[in-house]
Amino acid sequence: MISPGACGRIRDARPASPVPPPATAPTVERILSVNGSFQIAGQKIQVGKIHARKLVTVALDEHTVTVYDADTPIAAVPRRSTTDLNRTRAKHQITIPAQAQEPRLRA
Repeated sequence: MISPGACGRIRDARPASPVPPPATAPTVERILSVNGSFQIAGQKIQVGKIHARKLVTVALDEHTVTVYDADTPIAAVPRRSTTDLNRTRAKHQITIPAQAQEPRLRA
């Protein structure tokens, strides 16, 4: 053990860095397919047709994949792949079904 007085004489000594904050799970956005499924980190996850074509947020933990729809958890699935994330944002546009579109007026 080194005495406190001897610590000041150690060559190239620096104070210790602060403790880093705990790592948070990466969150990504995905648009569900027409069948209510998506793929993340090489793993295909089925959420359900009721959530088809929605923009969801996915939290990727070490052992689970949790799917959120506007801060409401939809599903928690065990993670089966060890692949890293490639994309963090949703890639395609969300399309509105023809029934929900407003009728266009011709001039």
